[in-house]
Amino acid sequence: MKKNVRQSVVLCAAVVCLSVCLSVTGCKYVTGVSPQKDIIEFKLESSLNKKDAKLEKSVIGTINRDTKTVNLIIPDGTDVTKLIATFTASPYAQVFVNGVAQASGKTKQNFSSDVVYTVQAEDGTTQNYTVKHTMGPAAGYELLNFDFKKSINTELPSDAVSVGGYLNKGTLRAFFVKFPAGTTEAMMQNLKPTFDVSPHARLFIKGTPMQSDTTAADFSDLKNAISMTVKAQNGDTSRCVVVPEIDLPAAPESDINKYAGSYYGELNSAYLGNNKVIIVLEKEKVTLYTDAAGMSMDYVNVEWEKDDDTCICTAYSKRDKTKVRIKNLYGKVGFSFYKKDGVFKTDTAIMGTPVTATKGAPFEWTEGCGYSRVSMHL
Repeated sequence: MKKNVRQSVVLCAAVVCLSVCLSVTGCKYVTGVSPQKDIIEFKLESSLNKKDAKLEKSVIGTINRDTKTVNLIIPDGTDVTKLIATFTASPYAQVFVNGVAQASGKTKQNFSSDVVYTVQAEDGTTQNYTVKHTMGPAAGYELLNFDFKKSINTELPSDAVSVGGYLNKGTLRAFFVKFPAGTTEAMMQNLKPTFDVSPHARLFIKGTPMQSDTTAADFSDLKNAISMTVKAQNGDTSRCVVVPEIDLPAAPESDINKYAGSYYGELNSAYLGNNKVIIVLEKEKVTLYTDAAGMSMDYVNVEWEKDDDTCICTAYSKRDKTKVRIKNLYGKVGFSFYKKDGVFKTDTAIMGTPVTATKGAPFEWTEGCGYSRVSMHL
């Protein structure tokens, strides 16, 4: 008799378990397959849609399960015909549009009109969700390009081009502008830039709204970056800067031959300590030899320029693949020259430490010479 009671308890527990399972959302059905067919989450991620659709800020859809609708507020300036949606449906369900299976985060869709998403449950039943959208204030606040055209600024010798980059360890958007040789600071005090910003955004300099090719501003401060603000249509703002510099004329071959050679000095660096240094300057190469292990390097993106009655040599980063040679962006090390006590000297900075070196006998590295082999190509 007790055995039968135990069997009844076990059977009852199984029925209760099955009943609970059937009522819990997301449970894998014991007696069949799931009938659940809802859209749980729906969004447009900027990371997936910025390049093609120009979506500057992610959009999260509002889901109404009573009316089976998803509402999106898409920023103005977005190409709604090229959007990729990211969505989550009920467990074991599949999602279709016009009979075509949709992959979350992968399928490009045209949202210019309402789109019906059909959610098919595991048991084969379906439920339609209609995705609707309205256009709202644009969220983009990027400065896309920034230059100066001679056709607009007739006082300039030629166009002034820029290269986009960053300051403050990659946190501040910057445009490094290289003005052509012959530009004076006086010419730069009233220039009209040519630029593009995100759709419906505005650019401001010192509170003044800028219009491309029309509004003038002062860009003559060569020591400090010119601060600007881009304001999105929705009110969000971002700060960016313009970093100007003036190009110098190329040095004549006679000056290059006069100053090129091997210069000897000492580096008293907090990083390396006290080390001997040899700087070998060539027309198209700069090599820095030190007697510290593994700390000799060379540069092959080199420029010689005329600066008043002398010349300067600048070595640029190999990242400057187009040879734009903007010192504030790509300049790695520079050398200025003068004559003292009948010999040429150069002043430079190595690893942030000032160094003066004196021209001496030509140096050529050999095994056992006391200086480390070149191991870094910068």
